[in-house]
Amino acid sequence: MRDGGNNIYKYMTADRKLNGENSKSEMRDMISYFEKSTGVFNGDGFISQEHLKEIQERAKADKILWHGFISLNEEMSRKIDMPEKCMRLVKRTFGEFFRDMGLDPKNMDLICSLHKDKPHHLHIHFWFAEKEPKCKYRKRELEYRHKGKIEKAVIDRMHVRLNTFIEERTDKMYMTRNEALRELKRITFPKSIVSEDEVR
Repeated sequence: MRDGGNNIYKYMTADRKLNGENSKSEMRDMISYFEKSTGVFNGDGFISQEHLKEIQERAKADKILWHGFISLNEEMSRKIDMPEKCMRLVKRTFGEFFRDMGLDPKNMDLICSLHKDKPHHLHIHFWFAEKEPKCKYRKRELEYRHKGKIEKAVIDRMHVRLNTFIEERTDKMYMTRNEALRELKRITFPKSIVSEDEVR
């Protein structure tokens, strides 16, 4: 892509998109992370200016840039109303998504932004591309992936992961699981004989 994803990036980080109606008010409180970062993030956290420049430079290569968005309804929008919540969602879902596409998650550039311009359904815009060419076609040298279509089954599996993440029960299940693991670590068999009830 000739512009290295600049048009997509400008759209993703437009002030009115990131801040919604608040962007029209001079009294608005600027979200702190926009003051210290580029306004974009991925599953590892906020993306610095330096890292973003590297990503944009790599995006100038002749390769596919995928772009999409995750949109939640009004009831579930609270699950992604802060960048930190979005980062957790991205971290838990995109690795498997890339693997389902036949891509190496460690070889992917991914940038995301939270848009608040439609408060009744908050949404996360994202784009991603391969960092380095890893595919072998008929030529001897490695190439970037040529086919840009994402199979419906891959998208369906992503929907399942996203739905699992946003369901309230998921948070409770993770908490219960972590509490159970902590309790099992606390009860060590050298200290005492563990009863079946304690393990349960």
